[in-house]
Amino acid sequence: MELKAGSAAALELQVQLQLQLQLLRVEALEPQCWSSSWWDQRQARMATMTAVAASVRYPASRFETQPWVDLRDPSEQARLTPAAARGMARLAEAWDLTVPQVCSLLGEVSPSTWHAWAKSPPRTLGVDRLTRASYLLGIYTALHVLYGDELADEWVHLPNTNALFNGATPLDVMLRGGIPALERVRALVDARRGGA
Repeated sequence: MELKAGSAAALELQVQLQLQLQLLRVEALEPQCWSSSWWDQRQARMATMTAVAASVRYPASRFETQPWVDLRDPSEQARLTPAAARGMARLAEAWDLTVPQVCSLLGEVSPSTWHAWAKSPPRTLGVDRLTRASYLLGIYTALHVLYGDELADEWVHLPNTNALFNGATPLDVMLRGGIPALERVRALVDARRGGA
């Protein structure tokens, strides 16, 4: 059986081996003879260690996830829309975005629609706009974890030498690239936040 480094099976095997090594070290320190009672005690300790190792649950990844939200479900869209609309209004203000920039980031929303949403959120934003809002709000949150408030909010306007931006500002890349660019920028700042 081939084990992939970092996989749950590899981690489980590593813990079991560490427990067996620890047991062998304890046995080496004990001045016991190889009697049947010693062997029975060893077997009992091994059974206990194996039970402990079997009860350890490893996450599938570094990050535990919640069940996926079905964005196609109208009730989920209605539940998420008010928070997404409020969050986008705050993000637009914090990042000092123009109305055309916000409208473009949200998938070519008309300026009149954006202004109407500022007064009263729509019943539902739809899958595309909720996805865009999620990426943008995730980027905003990750930047505020990485940097102080001032730099976090300026970051999208600063030219960036990262290969993803090639000297352009992150905002320009997100405006031109749509959802794929939002996803890549989100992955970049999340990786930096996680120490990668």
